Amino acid sequence: MSTDEIGGALCSGSIDAALLVLGHPSPRIRAMLEGCALNLLAVDGPSVDGLAAARPYFTKGRISGGQYGLSADVPSFGVTAILMTTASMDSRVVAEFAKSLTGQIDALKKRHPLLESLTSQAIPPEKLPAPLHPAAAQANGELGAAK
Repeated sequence: MSTDEIGGALCSGSIDAALLVLGHPSPRIRAMLEGCALNLLAVDGPSVDGLAAARPYFTKGRISGGQYGLSADVPSFGVTAILMTTASMDSRVVAEFAKSLTGQIDALKKRHPLLESLTSQAIPPEKLPAPLHPAAAQANGELGAAK
């Protein structure tokens, strides 16, 4: 079922729940909540703790209730988005991209509420699903970011 169909299916009762992986705030979630009486479900506790501990690309988090007119934040979990390349990618390109991205963190924070807590230290290398490209590690070291 497409994301666009999920809201209608929830509102009509043809499905009871849906798991969506997306960034918040989301216009789609806002539209679904405005479409009928729906609730965001809290997903928290030992199961989520175990999932995040076993699979470091899953992270515990909270959906800000204020983004959707809710009275409280909603405990949840999500995934970390990672940009990957091949080990054979030109080191100069990787280093320049890493330096450029790290240099734009303050601007990125202002572009989307999801990025407000972004830092160059946000994703320690041990939590990455693959090793850092050597040129990215070197560039991050030069800039004081995670390497």
